[in-house]
Amino acid sequence: MHHFGKVLAATAFTLLPALHAGPARAQPVASAQAARTVEGARLPLGRGTATAWVGLDARGAPVAVGVDLTEAALDDLPGHKTGIDLALPPEAGQAGYDHVGLDWEAHGHAPAGVYDVPHFDVHFYRIGVAERDRIVREDPAFEARLARPPAEGIPPPGLRRGAGTPRMGQHWGIADAVPDQPGRPFEKVMVIGSYDGRLIFLEPMMTRAFLLTRPDVTIPIRAPARAEGRLWWPDAYRVSFRDGVYRIALTGLRPLPG
Repeated sequence: MHHFGKVLAATAFTLLPALHAGPARAQPVASAQAARTVEGARLPLGRGTATAWVGLDARGAPVAVGVDLTEAALDDLPGHKTGIDLALPPEAGQAGYDHVGLDWEAHGHAPAGVYDVPHFDVHFYRIGVAERDRIVREDPAFEARLARPPAEGIPPPGLRRGAGTPRMGQHWGIADAVPDQPGRPFEKVMVIGSYDGRLIFLEPMMTRAFLLTRPDVTIPIRAPARAEGRLWWPDAYRVSFRDGVYRIALTGLRPLPG
């Protein structure tokens, strides 16, 4: 996520009542387990690599999508914002996910005093790279398309929102998403993105400092009632470290009614 905007600088990031009634707690979430994992191509990051993957159950249905960062990927990162696109295996398409846009925010982004620390934005996109790259301010309908809420009904009309971002869309908070409260520094957060009436990505964000603690946390995410098009919604997002690999995953995928 980049440049949440002036609205968030003055207002706490609002939770979506339709998705989560209060601050999420780190706790286990019962969900189907992956019988096997299919990986996409490995790309260099820092001194290591990043890989997107999909976890499949015994019947071949997707139950999780995620990104693995080798331990060395957090070393010697560039001192400026950079991003890579990680292809998800074709099996992730059954759940409605196309690719992962992984952004390293070396100096963070707005609003100041909240997200202006080194962190990763992990966008699980439902749209392709070419379609995403057509989200530009030069489009005469850019602002109108940002303002159009998703057909899923997320977020509800009238909810306060931050400014939209080219090549991303409109951002909304859904879980443990109020780090700008006094005394609660940002370490991890979950947001979603929409554009032109469609929910187009789910986005865990987490600081490099948080990853370096080698966490193992699972944050529940309440699902919307329905989806526009194919969308398998996660029960939770998980951030963990094991065997030299940091893992950021959407877990417990289940199809939403259309």
